[in-house]
Amino acid sequence: MWDTLEDHLLKKIGPKKNIFKDYPKSKFKAEKAAWEFYENNKNKIDVAIVHPAMILGPSFTTHGGASEAVMAEIISGQFLGIFDVKLPVVDVRDAAQAHVNAMLSKGSNGKRHICCAASYSIGDIIKAAKDEFSRFGYEVKDGVITPEEANASSSTVAKNFVPLVGSDPQLNNERSRKELGIVYRSLKETVAEMGHSLIKNGALPHKLNK
Repeated sequence: MWDTLEDHLLKKIGPKKNIFKDYPKSKFKAEKAAWEFYENNKNKIDVAIVHPAMILGPSFTTHGGASEAVMAEIISGQFLGIFDVKLPVVDVRDAAQAHVNAMLSKGSNGKRHICCAASYSIGDIIKAAKDEFSRFGYEVKDGVITPEEANASSSTVAKNFVPLVGSDPQLNNERSRKELGIVYRSLKETVAEMGHSLIKNGALPHKLNK
């Protein structure tokens, strides 16, 4: 399985849309190593894997990471608009709870758990941000743009999403819901609370009281 999964994904997505860059590939290889270690030490250790989707939600950081950049660019208007990309999303609090529950549950041993609320279009995410933050003066852009326009923009996030155009990832979260007891938050709550945390932390200009 592990020797052919990359080839399988590239056949489905296309060789020009190589998702196996260094960071995700490191996670892929780390899980492979974890399962190999588990197979050789089943009588000594328990292993449960939790796979979060793209993590959004409240942030404590002031310097920003990949997830913070997504929301900051959308709310600030640097992200120029909507094009055909769908992203599996999970709230950071739900992802954290899944890890705790997997650690405490004996039934999670030897299993992989997909941690994802749903797959949302860029339009869904932008609409949630616009609904919450446009009233404060943030210029969230919700017009339709082409992938070429996204790629030519100043938005690093948009450029990174262009290879995913046309993809529609559908992840099965049944195990995380039924066995780990995760009740996933809505996109509206996740986006709103993430945006407010970025404003509070200084990652976005503060307009709330203006």
